[in-house]
Amino acid sequence: MNQESLVHTIQSWYPFTAQYQQKELESCQKLALQIIYPGVGDNHGRLAAAILPPLNEALKTMCHALVRMVKDSCDHPLIATAE
Repeated sequence: MNQESLVHTIQSWYPFTAQYQQKELESCQKLALQIIYPGVGDNHGRLAAAILPPLNEALKTMCHALVRMVKDSCDHPLIATAE
């Protein structure tokens, strides 16, 4: 699975991840940023240097955006089958 597939499908699997899995994902992001930006003191600084939000915040935002899009779209297949 490539990165584009992972990002494209994230709205379908992320809401069902357990809290410990979300912490593990964020831990991976922290480790990657520590490797990429070894000279930056803390995780907040590394996120700022990479111009990234914390991973779990970004994933939640993507999920909320999908739900809003479905709710606002009268012709979305999920809305049509619910009626």
